[in-house]
Amino acid sequence: MPHVSHRLDLLVVSTDMERVFTRTEFETFVARFPRKNAVIQGGFERVWLDQPGRMLLYANQQGGFRVHCPVNKDNIAGLFGRALVAWKGGAARALRCSACGEQHQLETCELRPPGAFARSAIVFSDVEGIALSAEAGEVLADTLGPVRVVLRRR
Repeated sequence: MPHVSHRLDLLVVSTDMERVFTRTEFETFVARFPRKNAVIQGGFERVWLDQPGRMLLYANQQGGFRVHCPVNKDNIAGLFGRALVAWKGGAARALRCSACGEQHQLETCELRPPGAFARSAIVFSDVEGIALSAEAGEVLADTLGPVRVVLRRR
């Protein structure tokens, strides 16, 4: 049984699941913000570029999340978990919803807290705040295109 951690990470992923952030883009962003609290109120412990070489689900890792059907909003967390394991084993990234009967791509299911499928992420580890500063958000969008934030407790 996992234990709740005090460490909270803030991850920035592209809204385009196939987009991979480059080392140059990451370094350009980091160079613009020498002060950690200019990116996230209260700062963070460290930052890195995660490039796993494959698609991942970036999400909370402590459990306790819900997954809702995109059609009727029923909780399908168990079904989603089984489909996620199957996808990691080579199956399609989809599920047949027991709530509505339709097939859904996993990324269309609504995760609470939010998660995202992506091929790369900028990880701000052990953050004090839960949001990017307005300036950091603008610079990230200018540098990387449309992005979203995912919070991950580890």
